[in-house]
Amino acid sequence: MGEKENRLKIALEHIKRAERTLEAANNLLKTGLYEDSVTRAYYTAFHAAAGLLYLLGEEPKAYKGLHSIFGLKAVRTGMVEEKLGRYLNKLSSYRESADYDGLTFISGEDAEESIKMAEESLQKIKDLIKNKFSI
Repeated sequence: MGEKENRLKIALEHIKRAERTLEAANNLLKTGLYEDSVTRAYYTAFHAAAGLLYLLGEEPKAYKGLHSIFGLKAVRTGMVEEKLGRYLNKLSSYRESADYDGLTFISGEDAEESIKMAEESLQKIKDLIKNKFSI
């Protein structure tokens, strides 16, 4: 398998994982597990962004690296709307609060907002991949 085919395979696996984590976020919201829901919503946007970056020849190794590279290669170039960069950062903040700050309260509204941002991010990136890379 060539490098291009390998990147495509990895990118599509990230998109599939984003779809699964979005489903998990919705299921967790329905059961009232809001902290876990926002964490899954973050990973939806994270994996969608990672899929796009792999197609652009980038291989981010860590969360912060992915955020920076996504900002440089996708947001600043105008490939994606600026709000997708803001969504990724806001979802990351929610995830960090949910996972590491035992005193932070994540509400159902926070979880719903997170899922909406994640859904929009995933859909816009899927549309971009389909149109730009003919997948």
